[in-house]
Amino acid sequence: MSSPHDTETGPEAGHDGPRVTRDEIKDLGRLRRSRTERKISGVAGGIARHFDVDPLLVRVAFAILTFFGGGGILLYGVAWVLVPEEDTEDTVIRTEESVRTIALLIAGVIAVASVVGDSFGGLDFPWPLMLVGLVLLVVFGGKQAKENRAAGLGTATPPPPPPPGAGAPTYSSYRPGPVPPPRVRDPRKRGPLLFPFTFGLAALGLGVVGTLQLAGVDVTPSAYPATVLGVVGVMLLVGAFYGRAGGLILIGLLAAVATAATTALDDVTAGQETPTPRTAAALQDGYDLGVGEIVLDLTKMDAAELAKLDGRTVDVDLNVGHIRVIVPDEGLRVDVDASLEVGEVVLFGDKSDTSTKASHGDPDKPDEPTLGIDADMFLGQIEVMTKKEAA
Repeated sequence: MSSPHDTETGPEAGHDGPRVTRDEIKDLGRLRRSRTERKISGVAGGIARHFDVDPLLVRVAFAILTFFGGGGILLYGVAWVLVPEEDTEDTVIRTEESVRTIALLIAGVIAVASVVGDSFGGLDFPWPLMLVGLVLLVVFGGKQAKENRAAGLGTATPPPPPPPGAGAPTYSSYRPGPVPPPRVRDPRKRGPLLFPFTFGLAALGLGVVGTLQLAGVDVTPSAYPATVLGVVGVMLLVGAFYGRAGGLILIGLLAAVATAATTALDDVTAGQETPTPRTAAALQDGYDLGVGEIVLDLTKMDAAELAKLDGRTVDVDLNVGHIRVIVPDEGLRVDVDASLEVGEVVLFGDKSDTSTKASHGDPDKPDEPTLGIDADMFLGQIEVMTKKEAA
């Protein structure tokens, strides 16, 4: 039996290299979903043809990206709704080629970053902002494409044929062939066969997580959508070999967005803190809050306790809100270093709209105890004042 390479003729005869060039690989505008090599929507098969690799390798890569961080579902979903199908050029959402390329690159960055973050303990990465930006890019890109079509511009063209003399595929199990005729499906087999099983497993998983939380286990809110995301990832992997995974991509995308949003909210603390320490030991080295107000009152300490504060520094950190520190009128020198991005700083009656430093103390008593205060905020107001100024 002859191999695909036995039919090669001309100067490239016997060449075993890929059928695509490096420039064609870089051109994501050529990417098309496959109609012949598909398990769900032809994304993996299309990517395999674009890079001239075995589709199984692409499916394994998607599975890894899904299990470690969930980014595989996002990348697959973006490719499903934006990449045209070969021959027909049909897409779920039609966008400009440049917008589609940027969206695929962003989704790829998110998928890779999710693996890195899951493997090395998390990244300080703006997941919600990145996802919102991706959605806005697709929405406005689709609007632009619709306007261009109305004006007779931006007509999509199929990808160019392989260059003359290009080698045959580097693997024998996947070769472009004639467009298959429309398949006649058995009406009894229509529908997403895996959806009911996925729904049941997700409900079971959520029940287990809820039971653990009722039993006293510390369960974060992000654990619930993450459980659904994990179940969907497993069933998508199963669907690649058995059954049909219709509808699961959408559920996976929603679960991924919910997981990202709740994970971001897990790290944000909000409220009001009003510490009023009466001893030096009760004064913490730092007070930290995400959104809200911190009011630190140091006026309840007597002279002996104030003397124990000498050489100490208190960090007061707040992202958005109001910081107020009230210090004694006498008996303590206070050196303040206020750092602010947007807002107002008021240090002992002096106002500023930028980061600044100030000190308060009796110049005739250089030996009095000194306390340092480092106040840091992104948006809001920082106030440091004496008891008399606060009255």
